[in-house]
Amino acid sequence: MKTTNNIDEKTKKYRELYDQIIVSVKNIPLEKHEEPFRGWLEKNHIILEDVERLKKDNNDRYKIFAFLLETQFIEFTLIDLLQELDGVINTDPDVIKFNGKKETRELCKLPFGALHKELCKYESDFLKNLKPFIEKLNEERIRFTHFVYKY
Repeated sequence: MKTTNNIDEKTKKYRELYDQIIVSVKNIPLEKHEEPFRGWLEKNHIILEDVERLKKDNNDRYKIFAFLLETQFIEFTLIDLLQELDGVINTDPDVIKFNGKKETRELCKLPFGALHKELCKYESDFLKNLKPFIEKLNEERIRFTHFVYKY
């Protein structure tokens, strides 16, 4: 089905975002990491395994569930990225620049679109490709979250 292929292509792009956002730890076994990072990684692996199982199902509803779960995962990862960016601008403002007013609410209380707006306040070469993907992801997330029953 066209819908299924379209969702699969989009989730592949969003998975690429995940790879851009977090530090690559693929070559290090989980047991070698120290807590609390090991627990964080284990939880991430469980969520991503669930997403992959849902995506493999032939039922289009499960593919939408996978997309929404993966989007939620990316949202949490985006919050981590924003916290890290904030730390970097305080220690090395030549790598990342911040333009605009800081959001006063806690990041975990912001909706996905507001997190995207917060990300757009940062300027750095490595963020140029990420920002439009996050924007598109938010548009698709809104479509499936709020309008899924209209299609």
